[in-house]
Amino acid sequence: RSHFLTALRTSYSISILLLLLVVMIYGILSRLSRIPHPAAFVLGWSPAFFSAWALLQMLTFIRLLAALAMNKVECFYGELEASGNGMGSSPCLEAQEFAPAAPGHWLHLLREHQKLLRHLKAMSSAISATVLVFQNVVAGSSLLSLWVARAYQKDAVPSTGYVLLAFTMMCSGIFAMLPLAYITDLCQSRRLGRRSLLNLADKYSGWPMSAEVHAEYMRFMQHMNMAEAGVYLPNMGMVTRQSLTNQIMFYVKVLPLALALTLGWWRRG
Repeated sequence: RSHFLTALRTSYSISILLLLLVVMIYGILSRLSRIPHPAAFVLGWSPAFFSAWALLQMLTFIRLLAALAMNKVECFYGELEASGNGMGSSPCLEAQEFAPAAPGHWLHLLREHQKLLRHLKAMSSAISATVLVFQNVVAGSSLLSLWVARAYQKDAVPSTGYVLLAFTMMCSGIFAMLPLAYITDLCQSRRLGRRSLLNLADKYSGWPMSAEVHAEYMRFMQHMNMAEAGVYLPNMGMVTRQSLTNQIMFYVKVLPLALALTLGWWRRG
């Protein structure tokens, strides 16, 4: 409950700050455009502020469900980590000083991991529509900013500002998916030194076990390696930090081209 309330409070704080940031950006653009009445310019864009507020509420919903799913993953991580408490506190101990896990322990963890997979699947299905609407609104807002940059040929500075605003919007839509990527990475990341369920489970592979317990452990590891765990979205696939980084790098590569075209349009105008 405290985790849920913390995520709710943080999400609404971020949404209010982002809404104020949007108002400030439009105010700065009005000054750069040298519009006679900047307040009227901001007031004319006020309907977009309500859309931005609705967009931020979608973001809050995504963050809340991500926080609840992360709590489930953390609980399973803690249960898996506790498996080593009965096996000794240090891998440097001799084999006879270990207290191996009892038979059925790894099968219990296997069933718990299956429950976790069902929960993540249900959460992915619950937020898929919201994420799709969120991404479409972000993309539409970015295209609108690019259209304004194309239509406003009076000065290069505000046109460039609108291109940068579109770039910021697209990147913000990617950064909003980071809580979902953290869940996937905690479930199945294989990177050296990164905290994940797979790395933790693999830590017990060299610890002494009876033949029966070892067979259960191998069955558990086979399930962990075969079953993909994380947040899956139909339009994005499995959400990982690597996939989000690739999208950000794509926008960074496209940004100079968008700026060049915007300045070129201004010169032709």
